Amino acid sequence: MTARVTLAELVEVLGPAVLSVVCAPRGLDRPVSAPELLDIADPAPVEPGALLLGIGLAPSQDGLSTAIRRAAAGQAAGLVIKSRGLSLAEVRAVAEQAGLAVLDAAAEMPWPRLQVLCGAVLRFGPASAAGIGPPLATVPTGDLFALANATAALAGGAVAIMDTDHVILAYSSLDGQRIDETRRRGILLRRVPEDALPYHLLAEVWNSQEPVRLARPGDMVRFGLVIRAGPAVLGSIWVAVEDDADLSRCAPALHEAAKLAALHLVRLRRQADADQDRRNAVLGSALDGAGEAAGLELPAHLLALAPPVAADPIQRRLTGSQLVDLAVLAGRAIGIEIAATVARDRLYLLLPGGHAQATIFARQLLDRAGASLRTPARAVLGPAVTTPAQLPAQRADADAALDHLRDNEITGLVELDSVRTQLVLHRLATLVRARPDLRTGLAERIRDHDERGGADYARTLLTYLRAAGDISAVAETLHLHQNTVRQRLRRAEELFELNLADPELRLTLWLELAADLPPGRGRETHTE
Repeated sequence: MTARVTLAELVEVLGPAVLSVVCAPRGLDRPVSAPELLDIADPAPVEPGALLLGIGLAPSQDGLSTAIRRAAAGQAAGLVIKSRGLSLAEVRAVAEQAGLAVLDAAAEMPWPRLQVLCGAVLRFGPASAAGIGPPLATVPTGDLFALANATAALAGGAVAIMDTDHVILAYSSLDGQRIDETRRRGILLRRVPEDALPYHLLAEVWNSQEPVRLARPGDMVRFGLVIRAGPAVLGSIWVAVEDDADLSRCAPALHEAAKLAALHLVRLRRQADADQDRRNAVLGSALDGAGEAAGLELPAHLLALAPPVAADPIQRRLTGSQLVDLAVLAGRAIGIEIAATVARDRLYLLLPGGHAQATIFARQLLDRAGASLRTPARAVLGPAVTTPAQLPAQRADADAALDHLRDNEITGLVELDSVRTQLVLHRLATLVRARPDLRTGLAERIRDHDERGGADYARTLLTYLRAAGDISAVAETLHLHQNTVRQRLRRAEELFELNLADPELRLTLWLELAADLPPGRGRETHTE
């Protein structure tokens, strides 16, 4: 990519809510070629002119000084870190000596989103730096940030342009422009904040051909207009204004801006990520056993990831979309084009290449997903898939493995082949749970007794069976003395007429107790 944007222009476009300058010993006029993720463990040369995103680097991080010197030696345009409120004095001193510009990103801004934002500015060019934007007729088609600035100057408020998924594609950044907390969070998240969505989705906005005035308590007044191309809805444009703002002043600017934005969004729909959309659709069909999976790169490894499931359906959809974006971006950062699809609140990725590369990518993605969602996630990586016909069966195995991890409160990455035995037992227990004719009724008797008497024979017996009769392991798991475990087992044999030396009874009892176990309690410990 030929650099067209300088550091100064990039910082100005994104604004202080996203990026601020720590130091620039050689000025900010240096052109930026691309935003690149900095891997401090990778000794590969730095691309000259790159804006390095220092994920994990902070003023307290030991490797930061080394990263600054390495970036300067590689003639990078600059390094972005997150100070998170820590002192930047040492960082500034090292960077000044090395001659490297260092920028500080907002703590709330996810790194993948920052890379997307920087990439968008570099692709479409900088916004107008003038305090008053140019007339809309002179704004280059496709430069949405310049369009947002020009519209903001004409309408007298802060402008945001969004697509139909409520992702913020561009926003104005004029000097002295007043904003509220909802806009600030929207810029950081790159989408409409969840608590503001009900107002953003009001039918009166999306059914109107004219700008609609909305007043949300605690926020600035907003005028919103839907962006259309004929009957098709492409997105929306919003301007945040003072309470006494005149709609008659804003309406003409919004109408003209919507026309120009429509030209850009139509082109985006036709061209941008067309191959990615095709790969994702083909993967979805192949996992369902439909279609021939033409175009998928094989052999590849199937990764199934299960994030925490939100109760709100809108949030679930946003989480799925966020994970797809994160996965695709992470893949491109290491030079692989993955296929990704979401089904039943789970993310499925087809990772081309060898097992080592797939494992490294899966672990990095899981870490990023956990950081983005602010809670640990779980994932299963399957063996190499060589034909499309193998995908439905491996997806079924991955789903069963994710259920097993959920029931046993296990997070992180697990190899599918490492849990094959547990999958067979999990499926048998699921079958026993659904088929009364496969049950002896013994587990029900034991649990009924526990509920009436307050004992925990069911847990003790299941732990004993899982531990293959190892009393010390049972005692450690249940936090009991070994003699207490022995006494409880003898008492269970007497109460329920059990012969724990009988292998057939042990297998039957294990399956029935496991089938009755509530989800999420598979590895729960017991304290007496």
